[in-house]
Amino acid sequence: MNHPDPLASLYAPPQAALADKAAQPPEGSMRLEYELHMRDLLRFRLLHFIASRRFHVIAACWALGMVAFAWSGSLLENPGGYLGWALVAYVCFLACLLAMQVVGTYLQRKNNFLTHHACELREDGFYDETAYFRGIHYWKGIARVTQRPGFVAIYVQSQAAYIVPDRAFAGETQRSRFLDMAARRAAAAKQA
Repeated sequence: MNHPDPLASLYAPPQAALADKAAQPPEGSMRLEYELHMRDLLRFRLLHFIASRRFHVIAACWALGMVAFAWSGSLLENPGGYLGWALVAYVCFLACLLAMQVVGTYLQRKNNFLTHHACELREDGFYDETAYFRGIHYWKGIARVTQRPGFVAIYVQSQAAYIVPDRAFAGETQRSRFLDMAARRAAAAKQA
């Protein structure tokens, strides 16, 4: 006798396939389709990197420490010069890290994330489907929903986000509605 595996339902794809549906999304949902390109990924990563407070604290500490080490004998004589060199070291450190980010992004040209996306905001979670995967992130598991210039980002971890470029939206009203709906549902799920 053939018994169904009770764990199989945990690994099954969502019941309502996103790309397979030609009809409207369920009531209370919002659906978008868009292409994600290399320039989108690069721009988002650079903006994420620059907006990170943690990065700026680390870079400032590194710059101050490097200059303090180099000028250890004359620090008390000329503190203004010390701060100037610390600023130069900070800017150089920032430029090097940004360059590494650009190179690292371009080395990932065969990224499965750079493809056509169909995403939906539903009552139970954020759905995303491409030719390579179909997934759902329940609202309780969403770390944060934020906006960057040119993007809406739905973070599933502190360093991992789904990015929706502005061109995916019909206009600013739809973008605002999408951002508000996602942020509201994620916040409500965390309070529940």
